[in-house]
Amino acid sequence: MNDPMPLSDLEIYVKTPQATTITNWLSVQFPDLRLDDKQRQSTRNQHFLSGTFDQILRINVMEQPVRGFCILTLVATELPWLSDLALAEAFFAKTGATVRCSDGQWSEGADPDAWLEISADGTTEINWK
Repeated sequence: MNDPMPLSDLEIYVKTPQATTITNWLSVQFPDLRLDDKQRQSTRNQHFLSGTFDQILRINVMEQPVRGFCILTLVATELPWLSDLALAEAFFAKTGATVRCSDGQWSEGADPDAWLEISADGTTEINWK
């Protein structure tokens, strides 16, 4: 029996007042994007699926749980991006929207407020509380 592949999850924070910036980008990246009818939907929290029964990509878009930012979370066994930073860079390249993500280097004792911001000014390390 084959062990299932572990789930990967990526999360970025997009500086935008509305989640439509994210959902428009997602619909280009995943042409088969559809609402997950088994999840409770709201105007501020949308759940999507993409893929087939072999590989389902679960997508959650939360509108402004952090003031001025929407959150995009992707969960699957395989993702097109290998890190939060790769996802953030791809999103910024297509939309021009400022994106924040973890620096991907968390370890015991690391600063939990260390983030990366990708914007028109480039990629910079920030302390985000």
